[in-house]
Amino acid sequence: MVIGPTIQAEFERNLVWKRSWPRCFLGLLLVIETVIGVVIFLTEVLNILMDFWHTNIFGGIWASFAIFINWTLLCTAVCCRSTIGTATCSLIWNIITLLALGVLIAFDIIFILNPYTCLLTSTCSSQPQFINLNSLIQLIPGFQNYTSYDSKRFFLQIQVGCAGAAFLISLIYIIIYIVCKVKLRVHVQDVPTKASAPPLPPGYPIAQAPYPA
Repeated sequence: MVIGPTIQAEFERNLVWKRSWPRCFLGLLLVIETVIGVVIFLTEVLNILMDFWHTNIFGGIWASFAIFINWTLLCTAVCCRSTIGTATCSLIWNIITLLALGVLIAFDIIFILNPYTCLLTSTCSSQPQFINLNSLIQLIPGFQNYTSYDSKRFFLQIQVGCAGAAFLISLIYIIIYIVCKVKLRVHVQDVPTKASAPPLPPGYPIAQAPYPA
């Protein structure tokens, strides 16, 4: 079976990519990102239960969904198909995740400075509370004197720390992708564009061209 030059070139490119792709390190980042996504989601749920109306537009929920989609694409690029195409798709979503996390971090900082910032409606303070979790928080040793303000700020501080860690993970992935892409480009430039026949061993008979009649 004869393999076309295009397919052969693509195969060699993906082979070089797999050799330079740090799968073990990226697998470690996958595990860390999973834990971070779960913590961001849970802290947002707790923040909502503390005070539904004074929330950062549920930023932790949609940011955690962006992280989980990013996790799925990165898992495909690391565990299933370590090709340039899957890594590029993961790169694009990492950039989107960076933007989502940047917005979440900005919202968290605003609400840490003032947990009673009102964005959902202009009458947040007068709206009835569906549930208040602060009474349960006060049952935990060390949190007896926590007000609703303190509890919300505590959850937001955890969330912004995890969002910053996830932001850093996406940056690390982008840097790794760029480094691997540069290595691939250098390899392609080093490969000769036109293959030449190997030299014949000494004493090998060479067919002579027939003389013209």
